[in-house]
Amino acid sequence: MEMSLLSSRGEQNLKKEMEGLLHIVEEKDKIADDLKQQIVVLDEELMRTETEAVRARKELESKFEEEKKNLPQTMEGKGKRIDHLLQENDLLEEEFLTREVESLILMQIVAEKNFDHEKVRLLQAMEEKSCTIEDFKLKHASLEQCIVSTAKLSLSALDEKHVGFLRVVL
Repeated sequence: MEMSLLSSRGEQNLKKEMEGLLHIVEEKDKIADDLKQQIVVLDEELMRTETEAVRARKELESKFEEEKKNLPQTMEGKGKRIDHLLQENDLLEEEFLTREVESLILMQIVAEKNFDHEKVRLLQAMEEKSCTIEDFKLKHASLEQCIVSTAKLSLSALDEKHVGFLRVVL
């Protein structure tokens, strides 16, 4: 019963861990979707910026030069943001793998404990059977001695009767 309780607890812990891992995967998917959306937004923003730059060039050459100077800075900032998000994604992947390994280790520990409990139970059963066999051997030896003693007494009594009969007849 204790093993069942431990197994049940282990299963519950594994289920909780799996739910946690699934939650992490869902969060990771959300983050990936967010990253994709951000990339689309960044691409759209880039297109809009370039369009405005062309229009501004037609209107004013000096304004175009100013936008041209700001564009690399904007791209650099967005590049840094993308790098940051990629690093964050890598950390989440590492955390997911760590939890997966921890889950596997926990499953192995539970399996080993179950094996040890079963081994102890079987050894106890073997010990009990061994004691029972020894008891039967002792009872058998005792009964055998009893039968031999009874047979000797019976033969002795029979011999005495036979000797008595021979005395009467002779």
